Formats: sequence, C-alpha cells, structure tokens
Amino acid sequence: MPTEKKDYLSEPIKWSNGINAEFPYQTVCDESRLMVRVNDFPEEHFYTLIVNDEEVNDFDDWPENWIRAEDTEKRQRQGSHRHPQIKARRQMER
Repeated sequence: MPTEKKDYLSEPIKWSNGINAEFPYQTVCDESRLMVRVNDFPEEHFYTLIVNDEEVNDFDDWPENWIRAEDTEKRQRQGSHRHPQIKARRQMER
C-alpha cells in the first residue's frame, strides 16, 4: 500500500536515535514509521526520508523544524546551566 503523500519536511518532528549509523534517526508520526537514512554524499543526496519502508524524500539540509535526539539533550543541559536554582530545586525534589 503506497504511503500517503505528506510534506514531512515541513512538519515539526521530534526524532529519536535510530538503529545504526546508516539509519541514525527514527520516529512515529501520524501512525507512520519514519526513518532517516544517511546516503553516499556528495554523489547522492545527504539524506533520504523513509516512511513505512518506502523512500519518499531525498534532501541535503536538515529541516529547521525537525528536532534530533541530541538537540533535545543539548537544550536540557543548557537549560540547567542557565538556571542553576531550577536545577537545585529539581535535585531537592528527588
């Protein structure tokens, strides 16, 4: 069954770590399994978006509204450094 055409590149999507270096990101969006594959750049596009095992988009630049797992972790670490009183309060609550 073909995947419904949707412009995933413009959707805000939060990604989790994938299964290996070739497929570094995965998520579920609208009940569809999404994976990002890293290709043989520069001979090919940098990435391919795969939806339910079907290649749907090739692209070179990571969409600004997509959030990678390491981006979330980095923001959490930065947030704790910016507000040490929040970090201390969280530790006291534990």
